[in-house]
Amino acid sequence: RVQATGEDLTYRWMYSNNGGKTWSASGSAGADTDTLSIAMTARRMGQMYKCVITDSNGDTVESTAAAIVSK
Repeated sequence: RVQATGEDLTYRWMYSNNGGKTWSASGSAGADTDTLSIAMTARRMGQMYKCVITDSNGDTVESTAAAIVSK
């Protein structure tokens, strides 16, 4: 989950399978909201996720990327 303030915010969750070199739009549940829901599967281990937030002026900010790891 990410938190942001502003007017008419839009959210786009992105994922990377190569350590953040390239990013693709997530198709998981909530990919266009402030909360992303993904199934934790073995193939997702090591994937990185970040959220790109855009306001009504078209200004964007990105969350810090986080990787999925197992305990």
